[in-house]
Amino acid sequence: MSPRVGRTLASTRTSPGGARSMETRSTRRAAVTGAAVLGVLAAVALVVLAVAPGSDRSDRRGLAGLVTGSSGTSAPPGPSADGGPPPTATAEAIRVEGEVPESSAAEPSGNFRTICVASHLAYDDPIVNPGEPGASHLHMFFGNTETDASSTYESLRAAGGSTCQGGILNRTGYWAPAVLDAEGQVVLPEFVSVYYKGTGTAAEVRSVDELPPGLRMIAGYDAATGEGDHFDWYCEVTQDKGPTIPSCPEDELVGVVLPFPPCWDGVNLDSPDHRRHVAQKVRDPHTGTEACPDSHPVHLPELTIGIWYPHEGDSADWHLSSDRPPGEPAYPDGSTFHSDWFGAWDPEVQETWTERCIVGLLNCVGGELGDGTQLGGPEVGLPAGRVPAPPPP
Repeated sequence: MSPRVGRTLASTRTSPGGARSMETRSTRRAAVTGAAVLGVLAAVALVVLAVAPGSDRSDRRGLAGLVTGSSGTSAPPGPSADGGPPPTATAEAIRVEGEVPESSAAEPSGNFRTICVASHLAYDDPIVNPGEPGASHLHMFFGNTETDASSTYESLRAAGGSTCQGGILNRTGYWAPAVLDAEGQVVLPEFVSVYYKGTGTAAEVRSVDELPPGLRMIAGYDAATGEGDHFDWYCEVTQDKGPTIPSCPEDELVGVVLPFPPCWDGVNLDSPDHRRHVAQKVRDPHTGTEACPDSHPVHLPELTIGIWYPHEGDSADWHLSSDRPPGEPAYPDGSTFHSDWFGAWDPEVQETWTERCIVGLLNCVGGELGDGTQLGGPEVGLPAGRVPAPPPP
């Protein structure tokens, strides 16, 4: 078994060196970037509310429809039809007062924004090296707490907690190369923004399809070709950005933002290079508009990952685990960033945020589902700060 680091966050948790608590994180200003998730931090410390029988929420789609019970108590967990979490007492939801605002006319995209924190560290990659524990560079995982080299769609849906809003309703596995400081310690993020949105005209957004069950994909730097999808490193406030880790003022978070391709071939849930089955939109040179290519006609929500790290004025000395491949010259610090996504959302919840927030052209933030409910949490995960890197296998 490959080395793995993980632990549970207590309600009064603090990170090594006095890093902010989750309660403080929930009110911290979100980074303002073109692709970053905006205004989502207020939902980090949401509490779980029970739903009484006969509530007017019982017939709503989304989380509220999944919360059942008797006299406010939950029944023992049991298996669901698809092997995922039982519908009884698994929903972490809170009633949201008022209407979710529509997206602005200037940007007719539907948005679903949520946040996560780090889960664990391991030298695993169930997409690139399935069934081979310890075969990868060191990854920081977030989302499903049990993601490892042997993970499949079925195993992710059936087991594990989650360090993302919604808890086990979002058992998706997300991971990226670990960030290491000059002493070789892993830098753990303040938060991870996970942003699903529609792209294109309002009519195009209304035609967005759900992410198919079992889809997995990689975006960012491709070691096989030396190329890959565009990403940017940022200083939180000054908005200085570039392809390598910047030297930011000490009071600013250091972030990296990566959009995934939003077009799918409609057939393959994976491909030999784990990228070819999805594609970026193509710009028409005559009209300037972008659309999915004929080879990848299915328009999916565009996933954007933003990882934001606290630092002590030393970010210029950081590098990624993937920047230092064994037996090869070192790459510029941060230039090999990439991220993996292995979807394992609760089907009903995913349908709700896709239809209500994206297709419905709503601006859903902080885990809002567009139906008057909101994902709670995250309740577990690694606090921001520095931890020793686990030894290689």
